[in-house]
Amino acid sequence: MRALVFVYEYPPLGGGVANAIFHILQEWQSNADVTIDVVTSSLANSWETESISERITLHRVPIGQRSPENYHRQTLAHMVRYTLGSMWLGMRLSRKHSYDVSLTFGYPGPVASWVLSWFGVPYVVALRGVDVPGYNPRFSWGSWLHRLVMRVLWSRAKALTANSQWLATVARKTWPQAPITVIPNGVDTDLFRPVPPKDKFTAFTVTAGGTVMGKKKRLDVLIAGFAEFVQAEQLNSQEAQLLLIGDGDEYAALVQLVRDKEIESYVQFVGAKDRKWIAQNLPRCHVFCLPSVAEGMSNAALEAMACGLPLILSDVGAAREMVDGNGVVLQSVTPESISQTLSAWQADKTLLSTMSRRSVALSAAFSWSRVARELKEVW
Repeated sequence: MRALVFVYEYPPLGGGVANAIFHILQEWQSNADVTIDVVTSSLANSWETESISERITLHRVPIGQRSPENYHRQTLAHMVRYTLGSMWLGMRLSRKHSYDVSLTFGYPGPVASWVLSWFGVPYVVALRGVDVPGYNPRFSWGSWLHRLVMRVLWSRAKALTANSQWLATVARKTWPQAPITVIPNGVDTDLFRPVPPKDKFTAFTVTAGGTVMGKKKRLDVLIAGFAEFVQAEQLNSQEAQLLLIGDGDEYAALVQLVRDKEIESYVQFVGAKDRKWIAQNLPRCHVFCLPSVAEGMSNAALEAMACGLPLILSDVGAAREMVDGNGVVLQSVTPESISQTLSAWQADKTLLSTMSRRSVALSAAFSWSRVARELKEVW
């Protein structure tokens, strides 16, 4: 079998989708009965081809994204360039090879797959979040057009998958009869693992994991809640810390907010870090908190689970599919609700330990090998 994969993001560009496709390809590269061509974005102003294994080749489309510090800042212009370039490259590759299927992860890949379908190449759409109308309420102003476009693109697909039951439900508001298979995100439990209590940070440490600092993540609410927590409990910076990993459009504003709250000594901005660094330091934290306004199934939350961190999540996306005795899902995410939760947990070490063990147990059900196998089954 030969497959053509369209994915806008691939490391180092991107966030959750990039992380997912990286691990899925790692699983597929040992599969002797499949050869894969991946069409993704280039960070240079050139067309590039890279062999990442005997059976997997990356083909990169230039999108005008050249600056390393802007890897996570993707504009409409970047996506338009990728859409046009991926359609052209997909047609060129399909003339060279006979593909059994094309697989597209997120937007704007379905456009290229839809075009190729008219030339006899069936396709599968893996819904990831922002590509689904209604996923992010910030974009509701264009929802009617989004629904129209995605209904057209989905209607010719051989199959649709979603990374959570919640996302599948949202997608069915656009197309009630959509044949969606739920295949959750995965986590590398060999890399992300808990550490003994003696290896934890001395200070009670809260983190949002490795994440893009954009408005959707609402890290400003986390900072405000943490500030209320340390003030209410009268903790000094040796007793409590907030570890923020990543970069993005909101970085400068978040730094200023920390100054305004006068908690500079409590907050560490460590910038973007590679997965090895995150895997070494994430399990040393005590609590994971992500107050996002929209998520599919958060990779950062899954990594925190595998590291044994209790979760504080907003009631969006797959939060309720990840929290079962290992944390809380806040229906109303405010600085006060975050502060109160942190205060309760910081005072109850037994509860923290119980939720930590539960997180590790639940994470065992999420493996990239399972994700890769189930995706291949829908081809």
